[in-house]
Amino acid sequence: MRSQCVLGLRSFAAFAARLWSFVLYVLRRQVRTVSTGGAYQRVRYDVLPCPHPPATPQ
Repeated sequence: MRSQCVLGLRSFAAFAARLWSFVLYVLRRQVRTVSTGGAYQRVRYDVLPCPHPPATPQ
């Protein structure tokens, strides 16, 4: 009886540890998403005029 109780307690502890690590993973991902301002950030490139016209082949 005692060994069965210990096995049940051990399996519950393993399940609780996995569940807790999953909850922490989701929370960290959520905090990272909020802190970066969204899942994807746009990259803006400024278009500058070309100082020299392209060379034309002759």
